[in-house]
Amino acid sequence: MRIVYRQTQEIPFDKWMQELELERKTDQEEARLGHPLPKRYRMFTGSEHSQTRVHIRIYEDFAQWGTLFEAWAEDEVGQQLEVERHNFYRWEREELLFVDDPIDEKALREELARREAGGQA
Repeated sequence: MRIVYRQTQEIPFDKWMQELELERKTDQEEARLGHPLPKRYRMFTGSEHSQTRVHIRIYEDFAQWGTLFEAWAEDEVGQQLEVERHNFYRWEREELLFVDDPIDEKALREELARREAGGQA
């Protein structure tokens, strides 16, 4: 099951140029380690405002996410960037979300029918 790792941060207006440069460096380092590159957004409506930055990365499964985050935690350059990034936001929220991919309904019906008939899936 695919997962979304979402970071939401409030970036002070005077730190945006530094934030963008840090994102460029971080993308290069994460790509070197095998992470999917993030899509990034700024809030348009809602309870936040346009200084709110949202980073979204999609991983194939928990195993990939865990392996890549361990690699990031053990990488010297990655950890330097991790320390640096804490200088560019007022607050941050990190979330893991399941991706609700379309279900193969035919395969699901067949599996349920086998189970009802007493066979194993």
